[in-house]
Amino acid sequence: MCSPRQGRVAYSVFDVRRLVCDDIGLKGDENRAKLGLSKKRKSRGRSKGGKGRSDIVYCSNCGASVPRDKAKRVTTRLNLVEPTLARELRAAGAYIASPTTTRFYCISCSVHYGIVKVRAKNERRSW
Repeated sequence: MCSPRQGRVAYSVFDVRRLVCDDIGLKGDENRAKLGLSKKRKSRGRSKGGKGRSDIVYCSNCGASVPRDKAKRVTTRLNLVEPTLARELRAAGAYIASPTTTRFYCISCSVHYGIVKVRAKNERRSW
């Protein structure tokens, strides 16, 4: 069994670059790109822009906590009345309410259910 040397920590190349960014004070993505840190998406998979922190929502399928701007939102309308009966009621002049349900999905569940498709690299990085 090998024992690690005391006082030494193993860092990967990316960890060292991030530490250098933090030491120098480079915060923006443009400056990080100069050091060779890659970015998979322009928006980093979120829609918050530069506003800091966003609220947390829970995935309707698996219960994972996801930032609200990263979660995929699906809104559906519920039909409480059968279509044939609804047609007759509308003809008679009745108003039929149809409540909407909003569900939030994490990225894994939204890919699994086909809400979000996996795209090729050249389609993904269109910036």
